[in-house]
Amino acid sequence: MNDTNMLVFVYGTLMSGFRNNYLLDNSKFIGAAETVDKFGLYKVKHGDFPFAIDSEKLTHLLGEVYKVDEYTMQMLDTLENYPELYIKKEIEVIVNNKRLKAIIYLKNENNYKDVIDYEQQIEIWD
Repeated sequence: MNDTNMLVFVYGTLMSGFRNNYLLDNSKFIGAAETVDKFGLYKVKHGDFPFAIDSEKLTHLLGEVYKVDEYTMQMLDTLENYPELYIKKEIEVIVNNKRLKAIIYLKNENNYKDVIDYEQQIEIWD
């Protein structure tokens, strides 16, 4: 996957106003977005961040899209503990009434199965 100047969809602590958004300071904000497909969105058991999972089709995720360079993508990979904790998937999102392809970080459901609080399903990270 060529990550140079990729679009990234963020839905948790990387969004504007949240603690990890500083990692996107040098990235171009494309706009508020919604996923075309549905995902499950859950809180982590011990911590303060969400997991989106691909195996449950519960809600369209609301978030933001940024255009990132390769260096920023590497920083995001480190933050998200890719590929152990999160995996990357190309998805379609709607931004400014247009369909775009963007990368999303989804929980790697093969690893760390006990970290998701399945009783804490959420609609949006706030």
